[in-house]
Amino acid sequence: MSYSPRSFSLGVDLIELRKAKSFYTRHKKNLKLFFTRQEISAIRKSKRPHERLAVFLAAKEAAFKASNIKNAGLMNFTNASVNHDKRRNLSVRFRSEVFRFFIIKKKNYIVVECQKSMKSENISRCVGI
Repeated sequence: MSYSPRSFSLGVDLIELRKAKSFYTRHKKNLKLFFTRQEISAIRKSKRPHERLAVFLAAKEAAFKASNIKNAGLMNFTNASVNHDKRRNLSVRFRSEVFRFFIIKKKNYIVVECQKSMKSENISRCVGI
């Protein structure tokens, strides 16, 4: 039996929760610049909207890094869609690529690690907050 190493790209992003809270307070009326309607709805319905915002921002940024996108800019933030289902699974769809996420939530920050698999049969989900 031969072993074939799996290829993947990695993206990581960290968001400080105090900065996310400040960002949400200042920009809650202009979230459409960064998020889709579904994402905005999920953020606003959350008990801690600044934490949900931090996870979504970090997930998108980590996906861009894993995709090796140069100069992603604000335009791509709304082209990447964070999906959040009833079982609290999180996935990001961007350019038909497959992602897997790991979320670490600490008292002062949230870290999202994103792995882009080179194999299309892998599922792009992880447990979110």
